[in-house]
Amino acid sequence: MESKIEKCPKCGFNLTDNNYCVRCGYQKNMKVAEKYIENFSDLELYFKDSYSSILHGENNMKIFLLGFAYLSYRNNLFLGIIFGIFEFFSMFYFARFILRSGLGILATFFAIIYIILLRFLYMFFFDLIVLHIGKQRLKKMKKNIHYKNILLSIKSNSILKCIINILVLGCIITLFAIYY
Repeated sequence: MESKIEKCPKCGFNLTDNNYCVRCGYQKNMKVAEKYIENFSDLELYFKDSYSSILHGENNMKIFLLGFAYLSYRNNLFLGIIFGIFEFFSMFYFARFILRSGLGILATFFAIIYIILLRFLYMFFFDLIVLHIGKQRLKKMKKNIHYKNILLSIKSNSILKCIINILVLGCIITLFAIYY
């Protein structure tokens, strides 16, 4: 009795041994994540598609535009808030110093230059910080028996945390402006 040749549910090609598709790599009764999991390091699984860009420093435009909020975007909300507070207060006291030195007209220009220089400094260090924190979190996760499943479920980027960071900093600036 000849068995019926099954078709691949993904691409429609004939399955080899009614189990595997040569064309697209589909394999019956196996999830794609399980099939390829051993080819990736834990750090790659933690950062997902962002790993290569973080490792090779390809996020410079994101870091420059987001500034301190980039850390929150990479799931480091507390650290993003700390850098946001640092950026605000250092900018405030720098502008105050410039205004008191009698260069009032140039204060805006110096403030913009200061922010740009600070963002360039961020571009050099933020991806290194994100990688280091990722390694530390992996060490803690490895204590769990099923940490690979946890790695697959983690989202590497969070726009929501980035927005929360900006809102928290906005509240801090507002409170500072009211009580200063």
